[in-house]
Amino acid sequence: MRNPLLKCALGLSLFSMFTGCGKPPNNSDVPGTYVAEYPFATESVTIKDGGKFDQTIKVKASGKVATTNGTWRFDAKDGDIYFSEEFMVVVDGFGEMVTNFDTPTRKAISILPVRRSFGKMQIGVDPRIPYKKLPSASP
Repeated sequence: MRNPLLKCALGLSLFSMFTGCGKPPNNSDVPGTYVAEYPFATESVTIKDGGKFDQTIKVKASGKVATTNGTWRFDAKDGDIYFSEEFMVVVDGFGEMVTNFDTPTRKAISILPVRRSFGKMQIGVDPRIPYKKLPSASP
């Protein structure tokens, strides 16, 4: 292959094929357990088939553990997951801990983008600290 443009196109298509970048997430890709590691806490969200989720937040300094559950839905057109108002938001827009995350003064649904990065599912707005999907346990 002497044509550099053809080499580049072939390389990009192979890269996309192996990383999954060309395939947008769909509803069946979303379920699983996702973990986000913050400097102050670890958060785990298990998204279940059938529209239910479980969430656990463990605060590192105090050892405090908070759990909740609720419902979710995925909008494949927008690529967003919608969590019911039970979802606890532990990080503010500046990367700091929300101190009353388990007893918020106002409740609202949470909307987070779902994306595939290098073939792996991730949820979240901040690409530095996404919710990373854990590999499925095989029976």
